[in-house]
Amino acid sequence: MNLSRIFFLLFTTVASFLQAQQIVLPLLSNTALKNYYAAHPSIDNSYGIKHFLAKTNASFDSLPFFEDFTSSTIVPDTNQWLDRNVFINNTFPIRPPSYNVATFDGLDKFGNAYKITSGLGYGQADTLTSKPLNFASYSALNNIYFSFFYEMGGFGDMPQQEDSLLLQFLTQGGKWNTVWAKAGGKSEKEFTQVILPVNNAVYFHGAFQFRFINYANLTGNLNHWNIDYIRIDRNRSATDSLNTDIAIITSATPLLKRYYSMPWNQYVSNAVTENAVTTSFYVRNLKNTNVQVPSKNFMFNKQYNNLLSNNFFTLGSLTYQSPQKISYNFTTRIDTLVPVRDSVTVRSLYTASENSDVHRTNDSIYKEQLFANYYAYDDGSAEAGYGIDFGSGKVAIGYETNIDDTLRAIDIYFNQSLTTNSGINFTLKVWNAIAFSGQQEKLMHFQTVLVPEHNYSYRNAMGGFTRYVLDTPRFLAKGKFFIGWQQNSTYMLNVGFDMNYPENFGVAFNPNMFYNTTGTWQVSGFPGTAMMRPVLGKQASILTSSEKPIVKNAKSLTIYPNPTHALLYIDLPENEGNQLQIVNMQGNIMKQMMQESHVIDVHDLSVGIYILNVFVPHLNQTYSTKFIIQ
Repeated sequence: MNLSRIFFLLFTTVASFLQAQQIVLPLLSNTALKNYYAAHPSIDNSYGIKHFLAKTNASFDSLPFFEDFTSSTIVPDTNQWLDRNVFINNTFPIRPPSYNVATFDGLDKFGNAYKITSGLGYGQADTLTSKPLNFASYSALNNIYFSFFYEMGGFGDMPQQEDSLLLQFLTQGGKWNTVWAKAGGKSEKEFTQVILPVNNAVYFHGAFQFRFINYANLTGNLNHWNIDYIRIDRNRSATDSLNTDIAIITSATPLLKRYYSMPWNQYVSNAVTENAVTTSFYVRNLKNTNVQVPSKNFMFNKQYNNLLSNNFFTLGSLTYQSPQKISYNFTTRIDTLVPVRDSVTVRSLYTASENSDVHRTNDSIYKEQLFANYYAYDDGSAEAGYGIDFGSGKVAIGYETNIDDTLRAIDIYFNQSLTTNSGINFTLKVWNAIAFSGQQEKLMHFQTVLVPEHNYSYRNAMGGFTRYVLDTPRFLAKGKFFIGWQQNSTYMLNVGFDMNYPENFGVAFNPNMFYNTTGTWQVSGFPGTAMMRPVLGKQASILTSSEKPIVKNAKSLTIYPNPTHALLYIDLPENEGNQLQIVNMQGNIMKQMMQESHVIDVHDLSVGIYILNVFVPHLNQTYSTKFIIQ
């Protein structure tokens, strides 16, 4: 049996033994890659051109070569790489050398498994190939060395013993030589640096290239390797592990103490309590000497791009390699800002750099704090799937309002699963209190709903949250409440699980997440948080969907005329840069395009009923509704 499948079984058994019927499992797909390709359908053309040039012209870029992936996101930089199979991110690595890594897994460039239908597929998975480098004028006397950092697993799935990561160099005769290989199966908790000589005469030609390849389970988002901080330069040695570089390695923490996001009206009602005492991020010193690092923080109101505050200080005695936290006291008043359509976004810029720093791209990061109409503990990115397995059970996540409000809907992030749960009923529940720490369970609302289409056969899914609008809006008195679900049969609901909760190194569990499989409520204890969000305030008008929309909420998006025969007008606050998708009632995609105006030409569609999905990238939400062509 494939060892990743054994991992699934063993993990399930261990998780069930230690945590009753809770379970956390690896993913089968990558929503970020799916959404990126939908928004950039011509992205492969850029890599195709690079491949053509690689075959006809050598690059005359001189050494040094350096890549730490901070200048790109989701897909590799076309100025450095010839393919886009890997995932550029900062959610799967733990304590990377610098911000962002290249993650190798069992998924293709579209975010789908290479061989999902093959059952226990195994083989060559991702490849990351460099642009050509001109080494024709060099020789072994130049002491060229190649170095990089790698990490097994991270917040993803640990590679098994049969899995491996390879580094290959291209010879003058066009042969790829494997110069380094690493097998999985052994837990390594930190990034490890590898330093290799480039001293064979077959590599000193005008179109030298290198590539990383992983061999893995091809049936899902499995067997992760993270690569970072690649350096090639002359006049190095086998012990040259240092660089004159101060690198930011994590995102900054939210401006909020308890949540990743929350409604604006709830925030301004008790800003002093909700504000974080400090905001922080981690940096790494890659020099072998202690340094004094100047750091800066600028805060902007994104809607109007006006500066709210700026802070400067010098971080003292930053030691070699050890990640060190930089913290800013959060004293800026933002509760006086004027919301736009009940939303506020505060954008912060953080920097950490010294004069001798040789790589400036990893010296700054942006962080956006969104106040919308929902509460969230998660950052919108799922690294695993969560659920109750082997029987019935309940899950609850607690929140707290600062003023009276109305609960309108619940957003749930669904991952794709190997087998379909589509059409299975589960009960959405809302409690005033659960029976924990002496409290008496008080149920406020329950509603039978259907699991949306999120099985793996639905490969064109955009990903994201599914919004369940409550059939009866519920009054929320000031204080605590809980949202969750109950299932009465055996299946894995497969709710998104954010393993970066809380921010930075994400090593803590959510103390407000509970489960009940034996008649007793318990704190979850799994590091991370399930991705369920309560939607408050005015009438919920947006239906988000990770797969097919729920028909009963189809009126949430305003379009006209409906029925139509030629043109369709969309009534949304944002009418540019969104991703449009028109699907027929059989689930086939009929049109897919970027939105350039509030008008869509549908004259070429046949008579019938269709579903319009409008994905808004900066909200990570999908508006959905039905329309008729006649």
